[in-house]
Amino acid sequence: MLCECENPQCSPVEASPENFDSPKHPTPDTTTPLLTKIRNLFLISSSSRINGSYLRNRNGLQKERKRQMVAFPGTIHPYSDFRWYWDIFMTFVLLFALVCQPLKLAFYSAKESEDSTVLVLSITVAFIFFLDIYFNFHTGYTNSQSDLVILDKPKIRK
Repeated sequence: MLCECENPQCSPVEASPENFDSPKHPTPDTTTPLLTKIRNLFLISSSSRINGSYLRNRNGLQKERKRQMVAFPGTIHPYSDFRWYWDIFMTFVLLFALVCQPLKLAFYSAKESEDSTVLVLSITVAFIFFLDIYFNFHTGYTNSQSDLVILDKPKIRK
């Protein structure tokens, strides 16, 4: 096993993880597992409760993940864990807005609406709605005619 410096003189003992503290061998990136988990949130979910019957076997799932990682790395898959949890979160935000906005309009006067709590909640809800628009422009969709997931950003933005 050679180290990252690709020096043929390095032995497997020198390239072991215990010896990465020397200046000759940089320390391995500790954020890699975290970044992998974050990236996997945006890929198609392996859970059948989310992707339904879109992909029925492991091989198809792995091909779809690889296709997205190679060809469309910045696109959110519509059957991803992130998208599923985001949609649930947006349901609660929408219900909150549907209840609170009419109450705010009906019972708060213009002077009382300057209250910092009401103002912070209104700005937060508006920001979350803008985030939802951003995520929608970066999430693929299923073509109804061919049942293929479109992940190409120019086609998504149309």
